[in-house]
Amino acid sequence: KEVSRKGRRAGMRALLVAAMWEVAAVRSAKSSARACRLCVGGLGGVRCVLSDDELTEGLRRREESRQARLRQAEAALQVVAIADQRAEEMYNETYYMRERYEAIQRLGRPRPPMRLTRASARTHVSAGIVQVINWAYRGKHPHGDPKAWTGERHLLSGIRTTEAAMDELLARCDRLGAQQESLLVAMRDDPQSGQEVVVGTIHVRRASDNDAELGMFAVDPDLQGEGIGNKLLLAAVELARREVGATRAIMWCISVRNDLIGWYQSKGFRVVDGETMMFPVDAGVGEPLSSEPLQFVKLEKLL
Repeated sequence: KEVSRKGRRAGMRALLVAAMWEVAAVRSAKSSARACRLCVGGLGGVRCVLSDDELTEGLRRREESRQARLRQAEAALQVVAIADQRAEEMYNETYYMRERYEAIQRLGRPRPPMRLTRASARTHVSAGIVQVINWAYRGKHPHGDPKAWTGERHLLSGIRTTEAAMDELLARCDRLGAQQESLLVAMRDDPQSGQEVVVGTIHVRRASDNDAELGMFAVDPDLQGEGIGNKLLLAAVELARREVGATRAIMWCISVRNDLIGWYQSKGFRVVDGETMMFPVDAGVGEPLSSEPLQFVKLEKLL
């Protein structure tokens, strides 16, 4: 019983000290200059008296405890921040691993056969050609084209061409013949519809006695990186040499499209120093997104 009584008294004293800490936190301005005494009845005749020294010691311990909890909270926040950073890194690693896996899977799958042909108003519907061209230049999917490695959607808005303009171009190609102007299209069977669809285009026209100009070069954004563009460019260069009789192939590219210019250079083209052309804002082929004017640089390849 004596031990139990002493334990209860010690517990009561601890509770009183804790209560005084809370009182001191609220009334510290009044109690700091004088001794604070607290008399509590109903505790089996126990009378607890706290002096200034005891109160000061209690406040010091309370402050140390608070500081310790703050340090623990800061350490916990640092752990959470490190965990969040690592989770972000793991997400990025998983994303890029998935992209590499899908690329490997695409390389391992047999690709549908592709056919290159000269477009004609008699055999081709302009809507399919226009759709691929606008996809390639301005984007196919609203939130970006993850499989495309190049495009102009970050530079220009609006469409690149229209069905009316394409109808006129195809009619002109039929009238002038391959010696003057052609539009080559890449065709491939669509696994969903089972029909042959346009997946790429390139335009070739006689610019002068010795030059053939290439343009309207487009590949479906979902199929970029599968070699379609390379086959189209090789066919266009061969057509320019054999049919047009040109000794040089030229093309114009927006100067800030460094990725595309680098790709052309890997195919034997070079940038012609000093020959540039401003982007035709009023030609209806797109509206610049920046206030900075866009300009084309000229590229050439000897045939």
